[in-house]
Amino acid sequence: MLDRDASPLRAATPPRLAALLLVLAVLVGPLLVLGPTPASAAPASAPALDDEETGTPLTVTIDGVTPDVGVLAPGTVITVTGTVTNASDETWTDLQIFPVTSSAPLTSESELEAAADSDPLSFIGERLLVDGLFDESVTRLPPGETRPYRLDLPIEQLRISGAPGVYWLGVHALGADGDGTRSGNAVGRARTFLPLLDRGRTADTAGRASVVVPLRAPIRYAADGSIADPEAWAVQLGDGGRLRRIADLVDPDAGAGPTSILLDPALLDVARRLAEGNPARSLAPTADPEEEPADPGSTGTDATEEPSDDATDPGSVGGDTGDLQVADGPLAAAAAAWLEDVLAAATAGDLLVLPYGDVDLGAAALHDPVAYGRARLLADDALDRYGLEGTPAVAPRGEGLPAGLVDEIEDDVVVLVGDDELGADAPEDLTAAAPLADADGRRVVVVDDDVAAGGPAPGDRTSGVLLRQQLAATMVVGALDDRPGATQERAVLLPALWNPGDAGSPTRGLTTGWLRSVPLTELGTAADAEPVTTDLAALATDVDAAEALPDDLFVLSRSLVTRGSRLDSILPETDAVRSQTERAAAAVLSYEHRGDLARVRSGVRDQIEQVQGLLASVTVEAPPTITLSGDDGDFNVRVVNGLDQPVVVELRGDESRRVTVAPSGPVEVPASGSASVRMTVTMHRLGVYDVDVRVVDETGTALGGTVVVPVRSAAVSDIIWAIIIGAAVLFVGATLWWYRGRPRRRISTPASVAAVSRPDDADDAARPTGDAPSGSGERA
Repeated sequence: MLDRDASPLRAATPPRLAALLLVLAVLVGPLLVLGPTPASAAPASAPALDDEETGTPLTVTIDGVTPDVGVLAPGTVITVTGTVTNASDETWTDLQIFPVTSSAPLTSESELEAAADSDPLSFIGERLLVDGLFDESVTRLPPGETRPYRLDLPIEQLRISGAPGVYWLGVHALGADGDGTRSGNAVGRARTFLPLLDRGRTADTAGRASVVVPLRAPIRYAADGSIADPEAWAVQLGDGGRLRRIADLVDPDAGAGPTSILLDPALLDVARRLAEGNPARSLAPTADPEEEPADPGSTGTDATEEPSDDATDPGSVGGDTGDLQVADGPLAAAAAAWLEDVLAAATAGDLLVLPYGDVDLGAAALHDPVAYGRARLLADDALDRYGLEGTPAVAPRGEGLPAGLVDEIEDDVVVLVGDDELGADAPEDLTAAAPLADADGRRVVVVDDDVAAGGPAPGDRTSGVLLRQQLAATMVVGALDDRPGATQERAVLLPALWNPGDAGSPTRGLTTGWLRSVPLTELGTAADAEPVTTDLAALATDVDAAEALPDDLFVLSRSLVTRGSRLDSILPETDAVRSQTERAAAAVLSYEHRGDLARVRSGVRDQIEQVQGLLASVTVEAPPTITLSGDDGDFNVRVVNGLDQPVVVELRGDESRRVTVAPSGPVEVPASGSASVRMTVTMHRLGVYDVDVRVVDETGTALGGTVVVPVRSAAVSDIIWAIIIGAAVLFVGATLWWYRGRPRRRISTPASVAAVSRPDDADDAARPTGDAPSGSGERA
């Protein structure tokens, strides 16, 4: 493909030669297909072009532009630095790195936005072929290797119109391939913006920008309460990892301009646990056994309840990490170093604090607004434990401020909302160019979504330099805008999972000159325009339920908190279990889990099952059957503690109109031991009943251990036998009375027969018994 910046071909192929080539192709083509073997028929290997955006064998980066905003005056020199990498499988030689500039400037935000989104191969200007303006230091570049370059561009030698505005600044690499062939096409390219202002304008105005760097990451816990995926955390926290790079970037001694940190405090607890060797959920004592334990009755579902103050809980430090017991291994060392550096930067700089776990605000508005309050309390608790002070903040992602959460936002919270995410009723004069609003007493900052999207491709659009040049370009076209209310202030919230890469901070160099970096909390202090006054509800938007976390995750999160509170309540020597499960449950509701629902569901269910298993480790044993001597009485059961810590539980049984079992009261059971408990039962009706005896906490909530005991009363048995015997006697007596009192049975004979037969009967009576009468058949 011809380079769009190269000159067209000056000669065409002669017609006769083209016809001859066509004939030869027709005649020889079949022979080439049939004759050679597959190996010999294979074409010569072409260079592997790994730069997907440009299709070029070399990858060029722009890692530095100074000054960020140039002055249109003689003597100004624009310095461009970067690297060129061989992404092919052949060696390139005789490389030349040429600058490219546009002749006319961009002067409006719409033009700037279109340019940033344009095709990376589109024409932007002519190469500057003047000696001294291009770099020839790279003479040989083997496959996979990288070399630096540097361009020093005097303002007088740039092919620009000289009008203030934003010019294209590109870099083209040309060279010879492995065969020594050199083409006029660029074999590597990069581009960014070059903002230029006249000296008078830079003297009259000053641009102020606030860049907010997020410290956010997806957090998952394993079933046993340890941090899941420690290998992934080792990458992020180790040298060159995303979180490690950000910690280096926000270091106040790094030389960049001030930045504001948007921190999910759950990351501090993750780093703490990893530094300590990533322990599982601990039931170990955290309080003096002789002291009165803290009230453990909370289920964690009330947003007004303060989280437990567990000073010795893993994750608790003072203002530093001096008491941190770092485990062996590279992950523990990397986590400890990261935690220390972030705490130092958060202490020295401008700190904005997200709700704990970076809770999905849209989903909370739909399913459980109280979840936001719980996360805010956990965040406040984390600040106290780490000795930090910060400004509470919310930063919705891609959907604006959810309407269902407006009433939950506290007065001291800073709301960061994108200019593309404002509600339909938002004031027209509230824009990224006029970013401040007072909404019902709450501070609202409109962040520039276009700047956060980064500079023009190719390359990493959100690298530090491309972001900074995009910001500077936006500020320059804003300075040329005479609209009422427009200010020379901008706020930029970088992408949630932003990776600085090797290009450094987007505020590097923004300490002097026309454009300067300021903390977000100082934005507006030097502006002439007053903040826009509005209602917070006017800025809110509706939430797309299909995009937000589903309701079942909120149900599972509350279930984990409830079970953790129950386990905490039966352990008299610890008050850390509840807080551990509260933090793990809050992490379930993070924005980061929107695309990972199946794994998150499985993980939180495993945690619930594990905690429930610990609760069920306290069991109760009883005899196979119990016979009472009367209507009430006592019987013994045994409570068995399968945990390695002592517990305090209660036993409760049925309470009904048939039978009542009195509660046992608190029962202390030693670690891995048992205790005998005497239960009192009262029977209100005759019979034999199965009585459930359950292990419960002090609120009466069943913990899982239960036994069924058949209970009957001996007195009840005597009555039953008396009834049976009395019934038998009555039955026999009634039978005899009836038998004796019945009339005897007689054979009736007709009167006529009786009269004739009486004499014969008399004779028969006088006849000896041995004489058998003849003609007995007649008589019959």
